[in-house]
Amino acid sequence: MYKLLIADDDSTSLSLLSALNWEDIGITVVKNVNNGVEVLSYIEKNEADIILTDIKMPFMDGIELTEKLEQIAPHIIVVVLSGYDDYAYVRHCMKKSNVFDYLLKPIDPDEWMATFKNIVKKLDGTEFSLAKIKVSESKKHIVDNAVDYIQRHYSETLTLSNVADYIHINHTYLSRVIKEELGMGFSDLLNLIRIEKAKKLLKNPSYNVNEIANMVGYSSPQYFNHSFKKIVGITPWQYRSK
Repeated sequence: MYKLLIADDDSTSLSLLSALNWEDIGITVVKNVNNGVEVLSYIEKNEADIILTDIKMPFMDGIELTEKLEQIAPHIIVVVLSGYDDYAYVRHCMKKSNVFDYLLKPIDPDEWMATFKNIVKKLDGTEFSLAKIKVSESKKHIVDNAVDYIQRHYSETLTLSNVADYIHINHTYLSRVIKEELGMGFSDLLNLIRIEKAKKLLKNPSYNVNEIANMVGYSSPQYFNHSFKKIVGITPWQYRSK
């Protein structure tokens, strides 16, 4: 079963959409929400394959939502719901690479069935495999940008949010991508880069160990020593003596 998230601020419409025979075409509704903010909050911690979203919603409408999803979750297929007077908005959404189709309100059962059967075929077929490759490339690009930023700012007070803001993605999503791609958390990655820089500086006798700790971003020499030994296996002084 492919996982569907429905976003609509109209409770009547939401109930009718949820009541459609989704499971007959291989889809299960995992969540109903009222706006785009709730969609993004949900997918930060949960998986979804398809999002069916209304155009006009409070806090974050369907247009802004499709733009955000194209950036942070391009593998999720989006279907837009609109009224007859929303065509200008629909045209804008359809330019997004992740928007598959749009449906007019009220939903026509035959049109709904045809659209979502095609989506299931897409998810089942080779196009979905290609989409997964694109997701992998997208995640690699995110990690490369994160590592590059850390390597240029490792000596500063650096947080996950700093890096996420630079890449223009949600910090929770960045944390998850780093963990998936590198097998370590953000703090471990930051420490690893700092210690690699420290190892190079330790070869220069002009700097003492406490100075090097500060140069690579550690305000506490004790924490620097602890991190260095944890990663390298010996203390900074032992490393220097070698």
